[in-house]
Formats: sequence, structure tokens, C-alpha cells
Amino acid sequence: MMATALSAGDSGAGGAESLQNVATAVGGNLGDEIRRQVSKKGARLEAVQRTLRQLGYEPQVEESGEWTMRNCIFSDLSKSHRELICPMNAAFVRGLLGSARIQSLHVERRTANPDCCVRLTCQ
Repeated sequence: MMATALSAGDSGAGGAESLQNVATAVGGNLGDEIRRQVSKKGARLEAVQRTLRQLGYEPQVEESGEWTMRNCIFSDLSKSHRELICPMNAAFVRGLLGSARIQSLHVERRTANPDCCVRLTCQ
């Protein structure tokens, strides 16, 4: 995502904004694929969770229905570049959920969370 954002050469957007746009699009492509393959909402939720696991996240569904990520797949980078990486991470997951048409979950960034800055809350 970072290489794509840097090589895009979009003079109208700053580096961080360009990175978030690319992350949203990458997540959106995965969400589109889920939506094409799975029609029922419950099955799409499972497919999103499975996709997040395959990518290296460890989503944990709480009793409340909210999801926490027990790790960050960008943890090494987020230690030194949190202001850049956490918004990219949130944009990626937001794109995934949006394109998969999962409207019951909302991406919330938690800057104090040591595991992953992304939490999915129920709407």
C-alpha cells in the first residue's frame, strides 16, 4: 500500500492522505470480492473475519458484538510511525467493511491500545 501511494505521484494529496486512499481501495477490493462470493450478511461477517485472520490480524468477537484485534499486522512500523500507520490501518479495514456492505460494524481508532489501534464497534 505504501509503495502504491508513493508511486501514484498524486500531487493533489499529501502522502498520508494518499496512503489512506490506497488503503481504502485495497480493503475495498477485498470487500468487493467477499460481496461477490457471499450474499448473506452473516456469512459476509464470517468471510470478513476469515479474511482478517488470513492477513494476520487476530480478530476477537466480544459478547457485545464488537471486534478487537489482538495484534497489529503493521506493529513494527506503527512503533515508529504511528501517526501514519494507524490511519492507514483504519482506512484499510473501513474499505473492507464498506465494500463487503457490513453496516453493523464501525471502525474506531484506539490510539492507546497496545495491540492494534483498530476496533470494530456496533452501530
